[in-house]
Amino acid sequence: MYVYVILLALAVTLLSLTAAFAVCICCRRMEREKNRSIILRIREQDRTAKELEHTRIEKQTLEKVVETALSQAPGTARNAFRISYTTVGSGFTLTPSRWPNTAVKRIFGK
Repeated sequence: MYVYVILLALAVTLLSLTAAFAVCICCRRMEREKNRSIILRIREQDRTAKELEHTRIEKQTLEKVVETALSQAPGTARNAFRISYTTVGSGFTLTPSRWPNTAVKRIFGK
């Protein structure tokens, strides 16, 4: 009879240890997933910051190009360029407008 009580106590102890081990493993897995999601968010923020910086540099460069182009042909190049911003691709694009074609020819020599 005492043997059965001892075996039952041993079984309960082993099952308790197994349950505690399973909980420990589950907590470690949750901690690892939490850290992984934090790292992914930080990387995404870094990518966004780099993209914004790149776009800012493009914008400044484009503004300088437009100012230079407008200063070379004063008065005629007011509407010679259309600046458009796209979120896909390289960002800002400088495209000649349809009007006036003469200003574009004077600026670029075409």
